[in-house]
Amino acid sequence: MITILRYNAHRLLIAFLATVIFAGCSDDSNELLPDSPDPTEEKKGLTMDLSASAPDYVDAAKVGEENQNGAREMTTRSWTPPSGYFLYGGIYDDNGNPYVNFTDISLTNKSIDAYFTRADGDEPTPIIDPEDPKYPAYAFYPYHGRLRYKNSTGKWELSIRKVDPENVPGGDYYVYGFIPSDAADDATISTISESNYALGATLTIKGLRTAGYDACVIIGAKEGPDEDHDNGLTAGDFKFNLKTGEDVKNYLYLLFDHLGSALTIGIKVDGDYNTLRTIKLKQLTLQTATESGLMTEKADVVVTLNGNNTGTNPITTLTYTQTGAVPEVGKGGTPVYQSDNGKELTTSYQSFLSHFLPIDDVTKVVITCTYDVYDKKENLLHKDCKATNTIRLSDIIPYFPGVQRGWKYGINMTVVPTYLYVLSDPDLDNPTMIVG
Repeated sequence: MITILRYNAHRLLIAFLATVIFAGCSDDSNELLPDSPDPTEEKKGLTMDLSASAPDYVDAAKVGEENQNGAREMTTRSWTPPSGYFLYGGIYDDNGNPYVNFTDISLTNKSIDAYFTRADGDEPTPIIDPEDPKYPAYAFYPYHGRLRYKNSTGKWELSIRKVDPENVPGGDYYVYGFIPSDAADDATISTISESNYALGATLTIKGLRTAGYDACVIIGAKEGPDEDHDNGLTAGDFKFNLKTGEDVKNYLYLLFDHLGSALTIGIKVDGDYNTLRTIKLKQLTLQTATESGLMTEKADVVVTLNGNNTGTNPITTLTYTQTGAVPEVGKGGTPVYQSDNGKELTTSYQSFLSHFLPIDDVTKVVITCTYDVYDKKENLLHKDCKATNTIRLSDIIPYFPGVQRGWKYGINMTVVPTYLYVLSDPDLDNPTMIVG
């Protein structure tokens, strides 16, 4: 390990193969919050059961090792996902322990933005909303809705923009979309061949956050007879049979694939420093950057999905186009972790998980920490210190051919002292203390 000491007041050292310095204290804050969908755009929902699965990430530190996903057996129900796919609870597990920010990052019950489309010649007759006649008939199809999990019932609810569920006909639909819905501003869809959604679709996700979300696109959909069996869920097949009417039950099974890369951040405190100070992490945010500067906070992502009956991943083309303003380093960014009271760091690594879009030119990640510093008698010495570290991925990852979709990268960081320029009052009672 390379150690670089910089004797600056209020600074701590973060070490991880190459050393990065915590910057000085600051009260600046410009937290990026996800946009919420407009509740006026949707009518009452249709209740259904739903199960979502995705592949695990390829660990960049274990490239070349076989069966990276083979040892993971994380299911809590009778139904088992297809080979190579896992329920989200298993993906967000860190060697048998969930990540510190598991609750915030897990997609287990996050809302899904989805289009329900029909095959050519089987399109439903659009229905005008008598309460909102300004919208023409064609505006209601393809059906664009959201699947939201309801804690009160333990069920999912499908709401469709401008359409009452009672007016949605039953039958075979082709389901396209992405998760989580609050990671983007909106989406559009179009056919890729012969105006037939049975053959695939082009999904455009508008204003997708470039960092902080495990955005995933639907690559397979299927109905099931109950919550423990599907009717042949496989990648490339998007057909789902929707049942309508009184007392019917719909069981929707979905396969997703990652649009971005994952980043694990392990943080611990140096043992010697831990005897003197307690660090409580209050916020951790992530931005991405190129060699020339920061990425924008959002991007438009266009995904072409070719339907097939062979189980092949249907993603054939994927493009990212940056949109919006470029933020300042250390300002904005998407929260990876946040706590008003702060998470006490220890001498053992505590892992946090985040994600970013692997836009071609991304070579760096920018991690900003907000933290409080205490002495060991619980006296608060420094409050809301802000530290920003810009880390070049090729400096810490042995094999780095460029960012890859579906890959996971890891950074281990250790807080060690650089220079303690001031003693707190209780420290004065210890004449053996050496500062510097």
